[in-house]
Amino acid sequence: MSSAVQAGGAGRRSAGFKRCGLVARFTLTLLLLMAAAAAPASAATPVFRSERPLAQTGQPTGGEALIVYGREWNSEDGRERLMELYRMLRGSYSAASFIRGGDAQLEQLKEADLVVVAGGAEEPFRRELLPQAGLAEGRTLLLDTADGLGAAARQLGGWLDEGGRTAPAYALLSGVSPLLDLEELERKSAWLHERGIPFWMELRPLFTGGDSPSLDGYYELLRRMQERGGVPLLGPLGGWTPPDEWSSYLSGNEVTGATDTDDVSVLSARSMYAYVSHGIYPAGLAGPPDLLFDPEWSALASTADLFVEGTGWKGYSRDLELAEAWRGRYAALAPAAGAEGAASLPQSSSRVFAVEAGWTMEEFQAALETEMERGVAFADPAAVDSRIEWEEQSLVRRDGQALLNGSVAFWTAPEPPGQSVAPPADGKLTTVNRGVQSVLSVLLVVSVIVVGAFTAAFVAGRQINRRKHLR
Repeated sequence: MSSAVQAGGAGRRSAGFKRCGLVARFTLTLLLLMAAAAAPASAATPVFRSERPLAQTGQPTGGEALIVYGREWNSEDGRERLMELYRMLRGSYSAASFIRGGDAQLEQLKEADLVVVAGGAEEPFRRELLPQAGLAEGRTLLLDTADGLGAAARQLGGWLDEGGRTAPAYALLSGVSPLLDLEELERKSAWLHERGIPFWMELRPLFTGGDSPSLDGYYELLRRMQERGGVPLLGPLGGWTPPDEWSSYLSGNEVTGATDTDDVSVLSARSMYAYVSHGIYPAGLAGPPDLLFDPEWSALASTADLFVEGTGWKGYSRDLELAEAWRGRYAALAPAAGAEGAASLPQSSSRVFAVEAGWTMEEFQAALETEMERGVAFADPAAVDSRIEWEEQSLVRRDGQALLNGSVAFWTAPEPPGQSVAPPADGKLTTVNRGVQSVLSVLLVVSVIVVGAFTAAFVAGRQINRRKHLR
C-alpha cells in the first residue's frame, strides 16, 4: 500500500514537472515570437544577395542570321554597309554576324536560321559552297549589288518588312553625368514627363569615388528621373582608361591613373555597384555598336541582354562566327540609319532617337518636337524585359518591374549615424519608441505568465506533500 502511494505521488510529481516544463517552453517560444514581431523595421540599402532562384527573361525568338559577303564589300564603304545590314537584322534576329565568303565553312551556313548572301554571281562561294549547304527555301536571301551596295541594303530592309511587323521607337537621353548642370537636367526630365515621353538615360560609368558625398545630389536627381519614366542604361567610356573626370572636376586639376585596373568587367561592376547601391537600376548597356565586336569588351557584353546604340558606328568591326556573336535585344540609333546615302532602318527594327543631355533646353526640345511632328510615338522602355549581371549579382526587368537578385528592387535612404530622432509634432511616439514600448509591454505580460506558472507549480507541489504526510 505504502509503495503504491509513493508511486502515485511520484507520478503526480512527474506530471507536475512535465506541466511546468511545457509551460516554460511555451512561454519562451511566445516571448521570442512576440519580440520578433514587435521589432521595428530599419532603413536599409538594397540587398545584394538572395537565395531565391533568378528566372531569366527569354531572348528574342528570331533565331540567328549570318551575312556571307564577297570582295566588293571588303572596303571602307563596304564595311559601313555591312554594319547597316547587321543593324537591320538585329531588329528581327537575336544574333547576327558576318563573314567573308572565302572563309565561310559549310557547317556555319547550316547552323544559321538565315543566310544573307552579299556577293556577285562570280564569287566562288556562291557557286561552290551554297549548293552544298542545301538550305531550305526561306533560309537564304540573295542581295543584288548591281545597283550598288546601298541598293542591296535597301533590298534587305524591304525583305524584313514583308512580315508587316512594326517595332517601337524610343527616346534616349545620352551622356548623363554628374558633370552636367543638374538643375538644367532636372528641367529636361520634368519636360519629358509633362509631355508623357518615357525615356532611356545613358549614364556615365562611375568606377572611382562612387560613394563620395559630393555625388549625393546627382544620385537623388537620377532617382527622381526614374520616377518620371527614365530607365537607366550603363554607358561606355572610350578606351576605359580616361582621366578621372569627377576628381578632376572637384579639384580643378586633371587626375590621371585613378583606377588600379583596365579590366572592363571590373570597372563596369564598380559602376553597377555605385548606381545600384544608391537606388538607380540600369536595365542594360549603351554605346556604339563597335563594342559588340571588340574582343576586350565581349566578356562584359555577354553579361547583359539589352544593348542600345547611344551613338553611331565609329568604324570598328570584325568577322565573327555566330557562336561568338552577342545575343540579346538590340535597339539601333535612328539618325545613324537615316543619314544621307544610308539605308533606313526597316519598320521591324526597334529604333532610338537620341538627344544629348548636355544640349541647351531649346535644342533639346526642338529635336524631340521635330520627331513628334513627324508622327513618332515614343514607347515605354520600362516594358522591355532585360537582364544584366555583375560579380554574382543580377538585375532583371520583367513586366515593368525591377528584380534585384530575385527580389523586388527598392532603396531606402539610410539614417545618418548618431543623429537623434526628433519626436513628432503631434506629441505621439516615434516609430522607434513605439517599437520599444511594444517590446516592454510584451515582456511585462510574459513575466506575469511565467510568475503565475511557477506559482501554480509550487502550490501543486505543496498540496502533494501535504497529502503524503496525511497518509
